[in-house]
Amino acid sequence: MKVRTQVYLLGFVPMMVVGLLLGGYLIQGRLADMERASQQRGEDLAQHMAQHVEHFAETGPLTPERLTGVLREMLAEEDVLYVRVRSPQGELIGEAVAAESLARYGRPLWPGDDRQGHFVAMARLPEAGLAGPVGNARVELTLSQARYWQSIRTMIWAGLSIMGLGLLVAGFSVHRLIAAGLRPLMEVIATVRRIAGGERLPARLVPSELDEIGQLQQGIKQMAESLESLRDNMRQRVAEATAELARQKETAELANRAKSRFLAAASHDLRQPMHAIGLFAAALQPHVTTEEGKAILGKIQSSLVATEGLFSTVLDVSKLDAGIITPQLARISVSRLLERLRDDFQYEAASKGLSLKVHGLPVQVTSDPVLLDRILRNLVTNALRYTDRGGVLIAARRRGDTIRFQVWDSGIGIPSEHFADIFSEFYQVQTLKRDRAKGLGLGLAIVDRLVRLLNHHLEVRSVPGKGTVFNVDVPLASADSSQYPVANEVAAAAYARLHGRVLVVDDDESVLDALVALLRGWGLDVIMARSGAEALAQVAQPPSLVLTDYRLSIGETGLDVVERLRQLFRGAEFPVVVVTGDTTEVGMRAVADQGYALLHKPVQPAKLRALVTRLLRREAASA
Repeated sequence: MKVRTQVYLLGFVPMMVVGLLLGGYLIQGRLADMERASQQRGEDLAQHMAQHVEHFAETGPLTPERLTGVLREMLAEEDVLYVRVRSPQGELIGEAVAAESLARYGRPLWPGDDRQGHFVAMARLPEAGLAGPVGNARVELTLSQARYWQSIRTMIWAGLSIMGLGLLVAGFSVHRLIAAGLRPLMEVIATVRRIAGGERLPARLVPSELDEIGQLQQGIKQMAESLESLRDNMRQRVAEATAELARQKETAELANRAKSRFLAAASHDLRQPMHAIGLFAAALQPHVTTEEGKAILGKIQSSLVATEGLFSTVLDVSKLDAGIITPQLARISVSRLLERLRDDFQYEAASKGLSLKVHGLPVQVTSDPVLLDRILRNLVTNALRYTDRGGVLIAARRRGDTIRFQVWDSGIGIPSEHFADIFSEFYQVQTLKRDRAKGLGLGLAIVDRLVRLLNHHLEVRSVPGKGTVFNVDVPLASADSSQYPVANEVAAAAYARLHGRVLVVDDDESVLDALVALLRGWGLDVIMARSGAEALAQVAQPPSLVLTDYRLSIGETGLDVVERLRQLFRGAEFPVVVVTGDTTEVGMRAVADQGYALLHKPVQPAKLRALVTRLLRREAASA
């Protein structure tokens, strides 16, 4: 209930109750007095009538004719409606009825009528006045109560009027109280609510006539001014902090963009010669016949593979963060996958004196074969790197509708407080300083990103000094997985001669020459160009495949060249492979948006051949 309502109730209800009780008490007392007065008057009139009858009887006999005149004289008295006289034997001697009684009620009001007062008096009659024995005559008188009830009504209305006037005075007093104290108090409450809602203090509060309310208003005003000053100070400090954070963020973004441009440029410049060296080495392989030359060429290729792995590791993180890798799901044989891992890592494990065991299952899982292979290879590489005695176990166990791949090792272990950090970039548990012999610290970061990309589940358990186990849960292939192809383990015709016309576009002479030599060695008809204009000038019909660098000279890109070719040969469809050393997110996403195949320099010839073979076969099948 609101305070205003409570104040009105407190002002009106007590006064109304007191007025009703006091008025009722006074009216009741007045009514009792009036009733006694009326009763006394009736009795006096009846007694006076009896005396008059006695006196009249002394002058002669009481006959109805003589008595009627006397009775009519009694009707002249105010409020007398009916009068009669009975003999001692109860016989009616005489009566008189006032005209008012007949006019108002339509009949005489006999004694005993509840609406009027009835009074009786006894008159002593002498012997000469009656034929019968001497006795007391009965005089009966009826008085009208109209004036009595009119007085009651007048008294009640007067009491109600006085009570109404009292309530009116009370209402005015309560209203004055509200105006003087409650209304300013309500304004103070509203002001406090506005201040709590963040609004500013009104310019002026209506002053109260009460000192206490005025002091409260003054206190609220001082508090609001203090809060406003504090709020302005906080706003200023927040604005300054926000501006400082914005400056720092802008500085960091500028530094990050500069770093990205530097890395992209450095990566591109480094990949170009590495890519060319790899292609020249692959093209040179058929021409090396001596054992010593083959050994030297093998070492060159091994070094190139290691360098490519270093570039690929850094690039993989960028590609995963850019979100341009799309999983290609297939049904993968678990036993073949683990056997291939054992064959690839057997020599490395033996060289460290470690055992490498594999426990597979004759089942299939649904995943991306390349990405799942990369996950397990990173885990096995990590296990061998941090294990000096004992061995490594690669196992697959069934858990309901999933296959749990496990990589166990008996290495140094990982403290539990480092579990949240081991999947961060460049993080190594053993020391605060990165150990180059232990890699870049990107292996587990790539594993974590790939697992999340494939929507698999990854967990780790470890005991420091005893070893570690990484678990990767992969969905088991079911009847619904028949829509996915079976992953090709080995290309059957890996070194068969290829057929087709390939357009190669690259502005680097050494890379262009190496690519042309390699592709022609595979049996392909190659058209070489250093720019888009040169490419358009040399092609007379749509090529079977376009192999282009992304970043060409004078701001031109390989995507621009492909677009001009499609405009030249409208309606023609041909696959596109973009081979580039550019690692910027913008470049990688632009290629991914077009749906073209993307390879990063340096590219292993085997990987390039596998991709070219698949695209040419797809093109031939759709032709």
